[in-house]
Amino acid sequence: MIKEWAEDIRSKTKNMSKEQRAEYVMTYYWYHILLGALFLGLAVLCIYHVSWGKKKTDFSVALVNQDVNFARDEEIRDGFAQESGISSRRISVDSDYLISYKDVQLSGVNESSYEKFFFNWAAGEIDAMIIPESFYHYCRELDGEFLEPADLYDGIIEDELFYMDDGKAVGIYAGKTGLGSVLKVSSDDPFILVFPKELKHKEACGKFLEYML
Repeated sequence: MIKEWAEDIRSKTKNMSKEQRAEYVMTYYWYHILLGALFLGLAVLCIYHVSWGKKKTDFSVALVNQDVNFARDEEIRDGFAQESGISSRRISVDSDYLISYKDVQLSGVNESSYEKFFFNWAAGEIDAMIIPESFYHYCRELDGEFLEPADLYDGIIEDELFYMDDGKAVGIYAGKTGLGSVLKVSSDDPFILVFPKELKHKEACGKFLEYML
């Protein structure tokens, strides 16, 4: 089609000066030019989205049933970035996970957070989780698997920080860590830091565990 337009313009303007030719094109083909520009812009946007649009993440942590507090999330992100040397732009700390399950029914919660959480977990997009103890057992009932903290960090960890399951230390009590002061705590259903088996950034998880301690 573009070739046909070019041939048509060439034949109709062959005896015109440059100024006349430009005026003719802008008068009779302005909408073609506009459509072409829009098409080119959409093509560039599509290429950018596919190639560079998705921000690369080197570490991600999900906070489940904490208060949704983006300022706190940024504080955790920036603090960990400073300690770990990982760019804050490549760290995701997301508390937008308010989830109802079994006997835990939160008001004003929709299913999108539930679906978002388990979709990201299945896709390996969550490296660490700070979750209620009851939600940990709910995930285990769904055949969710977790790494032991010792698989990620071999530093000295106080025994009272461990969360035990089947005789194994599968996590640590988040409220007893260095971030306990900025996290919501519960004595009835304590929050624990755990690491899903499907995580992508093992080294970064070790650094985060060290940072938490």
